[in-house]
Amino acid sequence: MVTERHYREGTEIMAIATINPATGEVVQTFQPLSEAEIERKLQLAVTAFWAERKTPFAVRTQRMMKAAQILEKLWSADDPGDGQAL
Repeated sequence: MVTERHYREGTEIMAIATINPATGEVVQTFQPLSEAEIERKLQLAVTAFWAERKTPFAVRTQRMMKAAQILEKLWSADDPGDGQAL
């Protein structure tokens, strides 16, 4: 259980935790984003969407294939053989 708590504008905000369900171990904790940080990230996503939709499909395909190769390398490097890597 994560007991770290934060307060924002009089409201209690709890840290966000990633917990391994098999062991109950807290893997990592994250601080919640402020409303301004969320808005900034959403605006970045909108800008990226409008720019990316003008990119030719063949270019987007190449990018996705490269991303898949990177993920496959990460998976094979971390996989102890039980299929539970990453």
